[in-house]
Amino acid sequence: MLGKKIRMERVMDRNTKKTVIVPLIHGVGMGPIEGIKDIKNTVDLISLGDANAVILHKGIVGAGHRHSGKDIGLILHLTATLKNGNQTLVTDVEEAITTGADAVSVRIDVGGPRMKRSC
Repeated sequence: MLGKKIRMERVMDRNTKKTVIVPLIHGVGMGPIEGIKDIKNTVDLISLGDANAVILHKGIVGAGHRHSGKDIGLILHLTATLKNGNQTLVTDVEEAITTGADAVSVRIDVGGPRMKRSC
């Protein structure tokens, strides 16, 4: 479990056990958003603001990787929102591991109009 401990310490303050995580995943469904178009600079600023981790889609991990400066955890988002509002998987845990992610995230919509009711 040493690997899990190391990864968790990259996304959470090891002393307080608290975390600040900044999601930068809006570009897939909305396109580039003013203020976060330069993803490397955005991640640099987030890191300097003492956030513990960022959530990125696989396509911008390379652009957001920091080669110097304060380290920051990486959480890879596995899903994306389609134009019709549905969620779809765009990557998997295995790819997240090869990308160097410390953790993964997904969006799950519960209670949508097409969801089967069990009660």
